[in-house]
Amino acid sequence: MEKFEIVYNPNENDIKQMIKLDTYSYEKSEDCVVLEKCLEWKKICPNLYTVIKFDKKVIGYINFIAITEDCYNKTKLGNLKDYELSVDDLLPFKKGKNYCLFMSIVIEEKFRDSQVIIKLLNAFFEKINKMKQNGVVLNNILCDCVSKDGEDFVKRSFDANFVCNTKNGTKIFEFKL
Repeated sequence: MEKFEIVYNPNENDIKQMIKLDTYSYEKSEDCVVLEKCLEWKKICPNLYTVIKFDKKVIGYINFIAITEDCYNKTKLGNLKDYELSVDDLLPFKKGKNYCLFMSIVIEEKFRDSQVIIKLLNAFFEKINKMKQNGVVLNNILCDCVSKDGEDFVKRSFDANFVCNTKNGTKIFEFKL
């Protein structure tokens, strides 16, 4: 029996597990966002998360959000980090053009060499395709890569182009879906 589950609307306990994954995955603590901020973001953009669970435990997720054009431009210049986003920077996905930030993809270390990434990406693209069928246009997407693995991932998976280095020494990439 398949023990994997995809969740598009994680509850508070799921988000707590996601934050715990962050603390193991990111070298810098500022790259980890607190629960209250995650819940604020989810309230504004309910389609923010794509989560994968194994035996009812969160083992990975993708964090992808719609942002304002001003926020997009600041991020593209390397002047705004995702953990600095305020509620004024965020939007729900809407019909027509959307500016987006691929904030993170995190997978528990012991699952990184398995099919989990494929299952998670398939679920993410299924969600994106449904959004596109509903008239949501996602042509402007940024990703702030905090690790070499993340950088390699976005270049390989999304054919992303380097834009700039950030004020914190990470790299901004841009791509289209």
